[in-house]
Amino acid sequence: MAVHYPNHTFLLLMTVQFMPIKLKLKLQKTIPLIKDGMVILTGAGTTIIEFVKQLPENLQSTFFTISPLVAVELSKYPMID
Repeated sequence: MAVHYPNHTFLLLMTVQFMPIKLKLKLQKTIPLIKDGMVILTGAGTTIIEFVKQLPENLQSTFFTISPLVAVELSKYPMID
């Protein structure tokens, strides 16, 4: 689930359990919420890892995560802090 605060550069991503078929639909709705310059806080889990894999290559944002596995996926993006 993504919680977006209008007029703020802040997005909180939380892992929610749901069917794998719905995962793709949720990711398609969540990815457009991510903008350059945002600060994104993430949890851990396979949903967040799949989310990170769908991010645009040229995204310039700052991510905070508690998961080393998510951090490894984020490290593949040169413009993400």
